[in-house]
Amino acid sequence: MIDHLAKQPTFAGEQPATRTDPGGPIAPESPLPVVVYTAQAKIRHPAHMIRELVDDFVKGRELGWRLFLRNLQGQYRQTFLGYVWAVLPPLMTTLIWVVLQSFRVVNFEAPAGVPYVVYVLTGTILWQSFIKALEAPISSINQGREMLVKLNFPRESLLIAGLAQVLFNFVMQVILLVVVMAVMRVPVPPTAPLFLLGTAMLIALGLGLGLVLAPVGLLYQDVQRAITTFAPFLMYLTPVLYQPPQSGTARLLLWANPMAPTLNAARDWLLIGPTPYLAGFLAYSALGLILTLVGVLVLRASMPFLIERMGS
Repeated sequence: MIDHLAKQPTFAGEQPATRTDPGGPIAPESPLPVVVYTAQAKIRHPAHMIRELVDDFVKGRELGWRLFLRNLQGQYRQTFLGYVWAVLPPLMTTLIWVVLQSFRVVNFEAPAGVPYVVYVLTGTILWQSFIKALEAPISSINQGREMLVKLNFPRESLLIAGLAQVLFNFVMQVILLVVVMAVMRVPVPPTAPLFLLGTAMLIALGLGLGLVLAPVGLLYQDVQRAITTFAPFLMYLTPVLYQPPQSGTARLLLWANPMAPTLNAARDWLLIGPTPYLAGFLAYSALGLILTLVGVLVLRASMPFLIERMGS
C-alpha cells in the first residue's frame, strides 16, 4: 500500500497523508511520520476523511486562537475607539430606525411591553451575527492565503479563527444589549437562556451557507460581492426591524425564509417568552447543522485544488 501511494503523482499544497490507509493504521518504522502525497481523492474514503478532519480541528485549535488574536489586534490597531467599533454597527442601525419611527416616517411597532429600541437592537445583533458567520469562511481563508500556499498546517485553524471573530463580535454586542435592557428596565422572561441556543443555530445556519459557498467564493470574488450587495435587501425581507406578518403572502415568505423563524424564535425567547416559531426554528436549525457538516467536508476535499489555484 505504501509503495503504491509513493509512486502516485503529487499535488502542490495538498495535505500530507500520514502512513495510514482507510483500512487502519500501519505501524511506523521510524519515530518521524512518513509523508506521502497522493492524487487519490479523499472523498472516496469518507470515514477516513472525517477522522482526519476531527484530528486537524483538534490540532489546529491553538493556531486558530493565535490567528484570531492576530487578526483582532490588526483589526483595531491604530484606532482611538478600539473595541467600541465592534458595537457601533448595530447601535447606529438601531438609532436610525428609532429616529425614523419616532418621526413616523415608518410605522413599525414592537410587541406590547418591549421598547422598540430594544426590539430593533436585538434583531440587528442577531442579523449581523448571521451575516458575519456567512462571510467568515471566505474572509478567514482569504486572510490566510499566503500561509496556505507556503506552509503546511491544519487548514481548519483558519475556520476556527473566523468563528472566534464572529463570537467575539456577538459577545461585545450582547454586552451593549444587556446595558440597554437594564437602563430601560426591560423584564426578562424565564426563556431568556434559550436566546443563546437560538443565536448558536442562527450562526450555524450562516456558517453552513458560507462553507458551501466557500469553494466557489475563493475562486471568484463575485460571491463575496454578492453577499455584500444583497445582505441589506435580505435584511428587509427578514423581520429584523418589524414584527413578523401574521397573514397573507408575506407570512408564507416568512416561513420560506430560513433566517426568519430562527431569528424570531431567538428574539422571542429573550424579550417575550414562548415563541410560535418553534417548528420553523427546529427545521432550519437542523438544516444549518447539516449544511455546516457538508460544507466542512466539501471545503476540505476541495482545498488542495483551491491552494493550487491560489499559488498559480
